[in-house]
Amino acid sequence: MENEEEHDSLFGVAEHYSRFHDAAGRVINHDPEVLIRTQDLPPLCEENSCVYVFTKESFAKHGRRIGETPLMFATPAVQSIDIDDEFQFRLAELLALYTGWPERPRRNGGTIAHPHCHQSVRRNQPAVGPGTPVGPGTTL
Repeated sequence: MENEEEHDSLFGVAEHYSRFHDAAGRVINHDPEVLIRTQDLPPLCEENSCVYVFTKESFAKHGRRIGETPLMFATPAVQSIDIDDEFQFRLAELLALYTGWPERPRRNGGTIAHPHCHQSVRRNQPAVGPGTPVGPGTTL
């Protein structure tokens, strides 16, 4: 782990360059009186559950993956889609099919092995529907 002396853990984040407000409408990360480009704002980082690295000692001490002095590791957006619902699943599926990332061997005339639901996904056909199992104990 980089700078092990300074950091007791590492976790993946998605960086967001946008103007944010809390549920009460209070500004979080910008000055409404000074309009600057969103890409020039400092990023807000969302824990994305893509990667966690921690020491045995840190986990034993805190009982969690993120310790007292974590290092945030920004992951590319195309690799950081959090799948909590069917829309996000479809978005991830489309990105994987469109970009070819990660590269999947093609079988049966255009069938691509789908890594998350252990099914085959045919181009131009729905991969899953309501009630289809997509993981242990999880259905759409």
